[in-house]
Amino acid sequence: MLAILVTTSVVVLLLIPDLAHGITRHVSSNLHHLQQLRFGTLIGSAFWLDDADELLPWTLLFLVVQAPAEAWLGTWRWIIVFAIGHVGATLATVGGVWMAIRWDLASHQLARSADVGVSYGFFAVAAILTYRISVRWRGVYIVGLLAYPLASIAIENTFTDDGHLVAIGIGWALYPLTKARLPRGPRQAVART
Repeated sequence: MLAILVTTSVVVLLLIPDLAHGITRHVSSNLHHLQQLRFGTLIGSAFWLDDADELLPWTLLFLVVQAPAEAWLGTWRWIIVFAIGHVGATLATVGGVWMAIRWDLASHQLARSADVGVSYGFFAVAAILTYRISVRWRGVYIVGLLAYPLASIAIENTFTDDGHLVAIGIGWALYPLTKARLPRGPRQAVART
């Protein structure tokens, strides 16, 4: 995931700004694209950043949060959590945008807004990692996890900020994926003496 994110960010850095902006708008999982049944944007949008300058912070966050989560969950369960968090939060925010536009609470331009990035999947994985934190430190971790989206909602209150909270809820709801499965293999014979 990180390798793809680095690659797409380098591409954006090397392009003319207008062309880079056009690409991110094209892969955006916004209301307009989903109404056109461009469901590929639900996945594709997770591999791009709005701003290539965000690559270094995201790389550090992946090393600190995502790598330990993948080591704990295993690659497939990590991918499942990330994907469900990304797609679920995207659909929830698009639904919120649709309702806001329909009820004349937001501009119709919001339907075409750029919505790309790894943050929804990241927050879902960071949330499921809560179950790996020792109970003694879990409250501190939860406060830290919620601090950014709640502060962003208080300051900016964008649909993306709401999506981060939805992604955290999705990550917590995926608790059953944290249960370790015993490997299946041949039963060992019991030695008789």
